[in-house]
Formats: sequence, C-alpha cells, structure tokens
Amino acid sequence: MNFKFARGIAATACFAIVGLYLMSPLLLRAQTIGTGNIAGLIADPSGKPIAGTKVDITNQATRTVIHVTTSVAGWYSSGPIQPGNYSLRVEAKGLNTAHLTFAVHVGNTTTANIRMQVGPGGPVVEIVGGT
Repeated sequence: MNFKFARGIAATACFAIVGLYLMSPLLLRAQTIGTGNIAGLIADPSGKPIAGTKVDITNQATRTVIHVTTSVAGWYSSGPIQPGNYSLRVEAKGLNTAHLTFAVHVGNTTTANIRMQVGPGGPVVEIVGGT
C-alpha cells in the first residue's frame, strides 16, 4: 500500500470523526426540536418519595398513553413528547389515585409533582410471620 494513500485515508477519517464530534450537539438537539417534557416527583402524604409508582401520561388529542414508573428516588420523566394537553394518572398501593391535567409547550419541561393522599380504606399494612 502506498504510504501517501494510507496517510490520506487516515487524515480523512480523522476529519470525519472530528466533524461528527463537533456536530453531535446539533444532531442531538434536532431530535428534541418541537417537543417538550413532563417530569416530577411522586411522594406519599408525609412527603417521602415513592419508588416504583405507576404513572400514565395521556395525550388528550391522540389518546396516546406513555407508561412510566418512578425511580428509587420517586422521580419520573416522559422523555421528549409532542406539545399539547396531557393528563397524568398516578397509582400507588394504599393511596388514592391522583389525576392532573396540564399543557406541554415546545422546549419546556412541565413539572408535575404529586403528593399522594391516603385512600378511603387507609394505607395497606402487610404483616408477615409472627407467633
């Protein structure tokens, strides 16, 4: 293989990699242009975050539902979604189901924090074992 030819290929590959690296913020930004986001914290009546809570986010116009679950720290996020009117439904064992409606706007994160309330039967207490 010709040394000049190999050096030319290496230089071209290097420029391509550097170019992609420099353009990556623009490429990533292009994926979220025209979208918004919903994020928040789900907590129990005392304010303690609830892990593993089921959160359903519904686009009111299309009826498309996004199902997410809260993290160990009680946080959830929809990821990029189309702007519009949404409803949020949150279910946690032993607590009332929470409902919330709001609008999502382009380029913004709509914060929807919810403090759950005790259900009509009170919190569920499970006792295991015993003598």
